[in-house]
Amino acid sequence: MGMFHSTSGKYGFEPHVVQTLAQFTREELIKVLIEEDSLRASQEIQDQYTNALMNFDWTTDDVEHYKNSQSQMFKDKMEIVLERLADITTQLQETSIWRHIPKEKINSLGIQECLKVLRNARFQFQDDPEINQLTVYQRSDRSRKGNLMIGSQAPNILLNVINDKMSNNSEVELLSLQQGKPLVLMCGSVS
Repeated sequence: MGMFHSTSGKYGFEPHVVQTLAQFTREELIKVLIEEDSLRASQEIQDQYTNALMNFDWTTDDVEHYKNSQSQMFKDKMEIVLERLADITTQLQETSIWRHIPKEKINSLGIQECLKVLRNARFQFQDDPEINQLTVYQRSDRSRKGNLMIGSQAPNILLNVINDKMSNNSEVELLSLQQGKPLVLMCGSVS
């Protein structure tokens, strides 16, 4: 599915790079990335992400419209949720920058330019193994464009079991869940 807001430094499956002449030192960037990852994992931020998602009103009509992929109302609601998530992420990124970049530098460049530097880092340091392990976006990103389309047969992959009532095993084959019924597979992260 890819990532669909630029706060991750990626849009879809491609790097999201915005031109800027601003830059941080490698040491500054490392501190900001560590802070960003720590804040993102904090209970406070996770609660904010959860609340943004929980405020999305899923109605039966929305689900029907979504199945038809033509509902502007559903798409508008989803855009609002994605904007809320992006706002939360932007706030934590700004906090990380203010905590680790000299104030004079931020005031000189402007916070928007500093955000560009941070978000461009994913592409700028794509071959740097140390930096690639600092944030969840880089550490855990396994997204890649595949060839699945709506209506395609899902691959029979092993899934980790979260609810142990479903199985005594720690893994279950995806297609074993189908049991003669349509199987909808929704994957990804919106945080």
